[in-house]
Order: sequence, then C-alpha cells, then structure tokens
Amino acid sequence: MRAITLTEAQWNRLKAAAGHAGECMFGVSMAQPAIAEFGSPAHDMQIAVGRAENAMRELSALLAEVESNGE
Repeated sequence: MRAITLTEAQWNRLKAAAGHAGECMFGVSMAQPAIAEFGSPAHDMQIAVGRAENAMRELSALLAEVESNGE
C-alpha cells in the first residue's frame, strides 16, 4: 500500500462520491423490506440496485483517476 497525495478538490469529489454510493446502498437495503411488506413492484429494487451500481462505478472510476494521477 502506498500513500497518495490528494488535492482538496479530489478529496471533496471522493467524499461526495463515497457518500452518494453509501446513500444508494442504503436505498437498496430499504427497498428489500418494502417489497416484502408492501408488495412493491420488483422494478423498485431494480432501480435501487441500478443506482447503487452506477454510484459504485463512478466511485471506482474516480479512485482509478486519483491513483493514476498519483503515479
């Protein structure tokens, strides 16, 4: 493991992306009981999972960008 120096802008972007990914994952966890309890359509879960996947891809791309800039 090596240290990477981040600019304040990079740090803020990473924090925002990680926060968004966390919120999306929370959305997935909340959709599961709602579907079980209220019979919400399965597409609600698909939407929540899709948002979480997109957020994780965004975070992964940002991490790769920051890491490549640190080399």
